[in-house]
Amino acid sequence: MELRERKPPTLTEKLSDHYKNRDFTVKKTQINTIGVTFFWGMWISLFIEGHILTFQLYGDDWIKTSVIFVLIWFSAWQSFINWMGTYLVDVSKVDDAVKEKHHPGILETPAGWYNCPNCQVDVPPRSFHCKYCNKCVLKRDHHCFFTNSCVGFYNERFFIILCISLIWCNAFASFLQVTYLNQTIPLTFLISSITLHQLHFSRCYSGT
Repeated sequence: MELRERKPPTLTEKLSDHYKNRDFTVKKTQINTIGVTFFWGMWISLFIEGHILTFQLYGDDWIKTSVIFVLIWFSAWQSFINWMGTYLVDVSKVDDAVKEKHHPGILETPAGWYNCPNCQVDVPPRSFHCKYCNKCVLKRDHHCFFTNSCVGFYNERFFIILCISLIWCNAFASFLQVTYLNQTIPLTFLISSITLHQLHFSRCYSGT
């Protein structure tokens, strides 16, 4: 029996197969990549924008410019250090050594502890398994997608300071942006324009 050589798939067949087997489910690695990229994109853009707006607003006043530059660099440094602390500091993976330290020589699961079916270890209270890190984390709070790491016992302090730093950075950036917009397009002009438009529409609807 003569075997017939199989023809390579055409472009139409490839596209049809790709369409049928498409998967729009967001993968775990993609979520972390998006979160980290978003954080550093915002960090870099606000850092550059702060310098540009400062020169635009206070370029002639070197005292104000110097003070704002110090605030920008301090804020950027704080958020950078605490992000690295949240990401790099060991969040304490729960293993057999943790149980041996607190309950030496005990084979069964201690009271208040539970056995993780994924890690196959006994873990203490407030320790949970992370499906993204694939490990049990001591005093796990949550998995932060902006740092691609779990927030646990040892890096929680860095995460809290990071949140405070980000609130301050966003408030400071908003101040510079609103100040620049008010200088370029005065808010009084916008308010008066909105008032005139509202008055015009009210007259149109009322027929006067």
